[in-house]
Amino acid sequence: MLLPFVPNHVYLDTSVVIAALVSGVPNARASEAFCARLVQQRSHVYCSQILRLELSQAIRNLASRLNQLPLQTQRQYRLDDWQTDVSVRQRWMSEGIRRYEAFIGRFEEFFVLPFLIPTWEQSVEVMVLHQMKSLDAIHVATARAYGLRHFATLDDDFNRIPDLRVWRPPRCRCLSAPQGDDIGSG
Repeated sequence: MLLPFVPNHVYLDTSVVIAALVSGVPNARASEAFCARLVQQRSHVYCSQILRLELSQAIRNLASRLNQLPLQTQRQYRLDDWQTDVSVRQRWMSEGIRRYEAFIGRFEEFFVLPFLIPTWEQSVEVMVLHQMKSLDAIHVATARAYGLRHFATLDDDFNRIPDLRVWRPPRCRCLSAPQGDDIGSG
């Protein structure tokens, strides 16, 4: 699948990263294709410092909720033994981190943006105004703090943020278009 256009500057939400890392999870192919197009176009890609924390939890959640993973993956990593075997947990978590490091290494420019007190303060406002969950609000506040308007996610809740241009990889197009130009306009 070749996308006709992807933004030159885009903020990646954790949902897209997880889907691009783990084959067989919902939206994996579309997220992989979207990210491959970002690589091909040499887009500048951004994420929050909290992505690593969310990523670790998501990797753990996938292993402890086996219905979310293909049977082949479950067997390959012996995930049925997750609860009783520390070596299974270590192997699975290490593999997730390895995949993440390989993923970010594909991009010509990948920026991890710091989580600062002003970002936290802005995230509280986002939570109040748009009824967002705390970690989602941090992603919005981080993108805003760096003037990033293009925002790739699998979460429809971000459509409530009027100043973001939300990209949902399965749909392979921008779902919203705020007014004005900025770093994220192309």
